[in-house]
Amino acid sequence: MSVRERLAELAGTLPDEHTAALITSPVNRRYLCGYGCEEGMVLLTKSECLYIVGSLYYAQARALAQGCTVMLMDDPAADLLDLLFGHDIRCIAAEAQDITEEKLSALRRALNYTDVRASDSLSETLASMRMIKSREEAELITAAQNIADRAFERLLGRLRKGMTERRIAAMLSCSLLECGAEDTAGRVIAASGKNSACPCAFPTDREISDGDFLVLDFGAKFGGYCARMARTLAVGRISHAQEEAYNAVFCAGHDALGAIRAGVNAKVADSVARSTLNAWGADKYFTHGLGCGIGMEPCEKPVLSKKSGAMLRAGMVVSVGPAVYLPEMYGVRIKNMAQVTENGCNILTNTTSNLIRI
Repeated sequence: MSVRERLAELAGTLPDEHTAALITSPVNRRYLCGYGCEEGMVLLTKSECLYIVGSLYYAQARALAQGCTVMLMDDPAADLLDLLFGHDIRCIAAEAQDITEEKLSALRRALNYTDVRASDSLSETLASMRMIKSREEAELITAAQNIADRAFERLLGRLRKGMTERRIAAMLSCSLLECGAEDTAGRVIAASGKNSACPCAFPTDREISDGDFLVLDFGAKFGGYCARMARTLAVGRISHAQEEAYNAVFCAGHDALGAIRAGVNAKVADSVARSTLNAWGADKYFTHGLGCGIGMEPCEKPVLSKKSGAMLRAGMVVSVGPAVYLPEMYGVRIKNMAQVTENGCNILTNTTSNLIRI
């Protein structure tokens, strides 16, 4: 779907020519117009798209924004009033999931004759549009995943016992950028030993040592699109119980990927993963959902969890990351990326899911 097609689809949801959508989040501005700076807004009507920025971003917006007219406004709240009057806009629907109450109140004061609303419908429409990836979007996500795979492979040759989690996370972050990422997709997690039992652990000065699991959860951003993966490494010799925990997660991931296809509820893959873990006696240690959509952000709709009501559709790209966490002992997480097809899914992650030892 091209930028113009996205704008036309969103404009088609507006009830009349007197209503405009106000897009404030940088990621949705980039999705709709190909450009998303830190400050700015997009005003979309039935017939026109205006990209409003201050002087700091005006030249860049003129060069990069597509499908819209770029307007310079250093005082948008005040200048917007004249713009709305000229276009006979009487109602503004703003992104409910992005705009704060403070900003909403400021707009209402500045645009006192206009009905300014925080629109859940607008946020949901944009999220729904972003769920299905075009061929071009899928190619960018695949490129981001290839960068993550290469960065991980480069890191493996440099890992040594005695390194701290903090150093490993820094090395991996640098490796992602060296391999072509424009940024990391979310923060880099490097957690070892009992720290690996925390799903969202922050890197510490703990040194990896013999018998540890080292969980690495990380991602790359390329062309505005994200990819994430997770692998659990064995440091030296590990116990039989650790081997069993790894095998349980490996099998859960394999079975869950086999359950993904268009027309299946997103909670089915989560249920399959939990059933497999249950067969290994480990399901009680899986404490979060299986995965989620991924695209311009590392966590998007749909959510793959036991509470999900979403149906999987061809073109969605999702993460599949079963895990087990044994408190104060260790954790195991294996996360892969997959694109949903009519008959199954294409796995985008190239790195082996087999246990890697360092």
